[in-house]
Amino acid sequence: MNVVDDFKRIASRFPECAFGITEFPSGAAMLDLTLGGKDYCAEYVPSLTLFGLSKVEGSSPFWEGFDESFKSSEELEARIAELAAKGQR
Repeated sequence: MNVVDDFKRIASRFPECAFGITEFPSGAAMLDLTLGGKDYCAEYVPSLTLFGLSKVEGSSPFWEGFDESFKSSEELEARIAELAAKGQR
């Protein structure tokens, strides 16, 4: 599994929403998004083998966990599609 490729695929599907991918040496990765005027962070944490999606509210130097978790990038992508559709209404 190449998580960065998964995030690139998601970003290309929602170019109006995606604005940055960050890759870490540990294999973790983040995709920053704006959906419906709200900032989100999609993440992959290899030690958990989970994808996550969280609203970004303020900043914290500590990882606080996911608001929602997904077992696959496809599940994450489907949730992003739901949020993107709601933001266009």
